[in-house]
Amino acid sequence: NKAENTANVPEGGTVAASLPLIAEGVGVPLEELQAAVADPSVYGVDAESLEGWLFPAVYTFDPDATATQIIQRMVDRTRESLQAAGVAAGDEERILTIASIIQREGHTADFDKVSRVIENRLAPGNSETHGLLQMDSTAQYGYGRDHEGPVSSWTWSDVVGADNAWNTYVHQGLPATPISSPTDAAIKAAQHPADGPWFYFVTVNLDTGETVFSATYEEQQAAEAEYRQWCEDNPDRGCY
Repeated sequence: NKAENTANVPEGGTVAASLPLIAEGVGVPLEELQAAVADPSVYGVDAESLEGWLFPAVYTFDPDATATQIIQRMVDRTRESLQAAGVAAGDEERILTIASIIQREGHTADFDKVSRVIENRLAPGNSETHGLLQMDSTAQYGYGRDHEGPVSSWTWSDVVGADNAWNTYVHQGLPATPISSPTDAAIKAAQHPADGPWFYFVTVNLDTGETVFSATYEEQQAAEAEYRQWCEDNPDRGCY
């Protein structure tokens, strides 16, 4: 029936996290889906992996759909989003990488501003951050802690100090691959960043999502102090 052949790819999810959900929803063995994503060139994708290429949405498939057909449809949906955003041929992986960071780092209303922060940090000759994105989400992805904040079993210094191709605290430029499945809004923002001088941002109210964007580190420090004060005033709201 329809319910047994419906799969949900979550926004901001990874391939590793999404495949078990897809397998459960459509009844295709997980091993077949893992084999289907092993070679991106099968889908015309010139990239190290299909990370970022499984578009987040709810899909319904015919009962006899193969693993390759299922993955192909998700990749095709990503291409539709890239084309709608005006992404040029050959620039897809870069835009998806930026969009995947935007998806994990920002609130939808601020996606275009987060995109501008990324562009400003990547700008040649940038003396504010020296080409380092310093995005927590990329460091967490490279460390294998995709959706966690610092917890007692490991320390944040371990994450930001790890030497891997996704740690943008260590390596300049973009991470090696996308880190999540971005939405239409994130892809559009990656292609069309807002205008602004910002290099930093921090959410200062976890209830409302209010985020402060700053052009200097001094401004960022003031915003971080505002966040810490909010956390002190709201100790049970998920701060770390």
